[in-house]
Amino acid sequence: MDRRIGRTNYQILVVGRPIVGIDAQRLSDIQMPVQTFNIDRAAALTGTYLMALYGHERWVDGAYGQSIYLNRTLIEQKRLSLETIQRQVANFLMDFEGIQTAMPAYEASRYPILGASLCKRHTGDVVFLLQPGWQLMQDEQHTIDRVIEDNPVSPVLLWSGTIRPMPQGTLDATDIANLIFP
Repeated sequence: MDRRIGRTNYQILVVGRPIVGIDAQRLSDIQMPVQTFNIDRAAALTGTYLMALYGHERWVDGAYGQSIYLNRTLIEQKRLSLETIQRQVANFLMDFEGIQTAMPAYEASRYPILGASLCKRHTGDVVFLLQPGWQLMQDEQHTIDRVIEDNPVSPVLLWSGTIRPMPQGTLDATDIANLIFP
């Protein structure tokens, strides 16, 4: 399209649902081993770590997706710094096998891959990304669905006379890139 009509004369709009990661089936198709990261275990270990630092209280309210939720009421009652505890938890999570990066939620906006996709109302106090090949588990039997359920299905629309037809079904960004940039 650059050669035909010029880079400044077209736009490509890609709209879709946020994806948590590559699903296990796609990874097994490319013969990449899939390992699991149990978010409930990570939250329990984080709670134990905070108990060792600050005393026997319930410091972690829970975890879901790629977020750890801290007990802000308790932190406020004990007159502790939320930012300090968020940083300690992020540093603690960085030692977990499978974690690529972890950070306090207020720092996520610095990272383009996270900042643009996080909903501040639903994000926990500490967020993390898993390494490629790791699948997020809520408990021993249940994976966290790779598509975030709160978002409506949105079509992908690409317009050009030269783009090859898109296959039917769900597409990943890599599939779309192959259509645009063969």
